[in-house]
Amino acid sequence: MIEKISGWARNNFFKTKIKYPKNILDLQKCIEKKVIARGQGKSYGDSSIQKNCVIGTKNLNRILKFDKKNGIISAESGITIKKIIEKTLKHGWFLPVTPGSKFISLGGMVASDVHGKNHHNVGSFRHHIKELSLMDEKKKILKCNRIKNKDLFNYTIGGMGLTGIIYSCTFKLIKVSS
Repeated sequence: MIEKISGWARNNFFKTKIKYPKNILDLQKCIEKKVIARGQGKSYGDSSIQKNCVIGTKNLNRILKFDKKNGIISAESGITIKKIIEKTLKHGWFLPVTPGSKFISLGGMVASDVHGKNHHNVGSFRHHIKELSLMDEKKKILKCNRIKNKDLFNYTIGGMGLTGIIYSCTFKLIKVSS
C-alpha cells in the first residue's frame, strides 16, 4: 500500500510503498532492493523513510521468550517499550535504558543505540544486548552477538537499519524492587 509518512517531528512527508509483515515468513516476502525498516516512526529525523519501500515492523511485536528468573528477554523488533514494561515490571524487571518515550520500538532502540538519563552509569542500550536476529538482503536470518558475526552485531547497533532488517533482540533487564 502507498502511505504518506514522516518522522516524529512531522517536518517532511513522503509517499512511499509500505508493507507490514505479521511474521518472519511475511518479512521474507517483503524484502526487496532499496528498503528500510520502520518501527513506530518516532525518530526525530527521516531516518526510517525510504521513497522506494518501507517495511513497517509494528506487527512484529511479540515477546519470544522471557526468563523471569534471570531477566533475559527476547522479542520481535516492532514491540514497544510500553508493551515490554507491561509484561516485565510485574515480575520485578525493567528496561536497563529508556529513552524519552514509551512508544519507541525495540528495533528502533537497537538501530539508534538509545541511551537514557542513566547512561553515565550503565551505558547505552548496546551494553545490554545479548543477541540480534537480522534479515539480510538475501532474505536469510543471521544470528549475531559479541562472538558470532561480531562485526555485523556491532555495525547493526546504532547502524540506523543499514545492515538489514532487525527481526528480534535478546537483552538483559535490570531488577527493580517496586
